[in-house]
Amino acid sequence: MYVIDMNKLKIGLDIDGTITDYPAFFAIISKIDQFEIHIITGRGEDDRQSTIEELAQYGVRYDYLHFVDVNWHGKGQICKDYNIDFMFDDMDEYINNIPVSTAVFKVRNEGNWNTLSNKWYE
Repeated sequence: MYVIDMNKLKIGLDIDGTITDYPAFFAIISKIDQFEIHIITGRGEDDRQSTIEELAQYGVRYDYLHFVDVNWHGKGQICKDYNIDFMFDDMDEYINNIPVSTAVFKVRNEGNWNTLSNKWYE
């Protein structure tokens, strides 16, 4: 069991396949005052301005915006460095590198879930 500061939970949110697939849900989550929101994306730093505009269109509030540029270990390192309590992501390649001290919620979408067999893609 892990100790979590209930006064300010640190939430990590991926963008593509996560916020983009469920924007209304993540807009609500992002507005909870007790949450410190970290957007942690595999996009590159060159996409900063378009990403800021996109998040504004979705109504997603955030405290920190991190770019890891498709570095499979990058999201895990940010979760470790910032003591992220909960991380929402859709890709195993990132999830597998997130430290065990961060609870992970895998987001199901068309890219990782086979609706015909009702199984995760391998």
